[in-house]
Amino acid sequence: MYLNPSNFFPSAPVIVESLCRAFATSVQIYSSSPQDVAAEQHISHFLLYRPRGQSRAWRTLCLYGRQDHRVFGLLASTDYEFIILGCNQRGECQVSNRVYIQTEQS
Repeated sequence: MYLNPSNFFPSAPVIVESLCRAFATSVQIYSSSPQDVAAEQHISHFLLYRPRGQSRAWRTLCLYGRQDHRVFGLLASTDYEFIILGCNQRGECQVSNRVYIQTEQS
């Protein structure tokens, strides 16, 4: 039996909040999800973030199969909202748990 890569439905990614770290102008987010799927599944993972309660628009970064990613250029002493989106080639997606992290004071 042959499984077409487009048949794979992405599993819901997970952000491990206890391993995330905040800095003055950056945040490091940890998720094992990008490495928990086989390459032939063609699942892409994207980190979405925005200031909490200040914006409806999300900024997006591709995770490129890494477990951790550091988001730079953030404002000090600001609460940010983070999620990870796992998507297959057909555009079907799953959303991770939502994590709120406040950057440190500068």
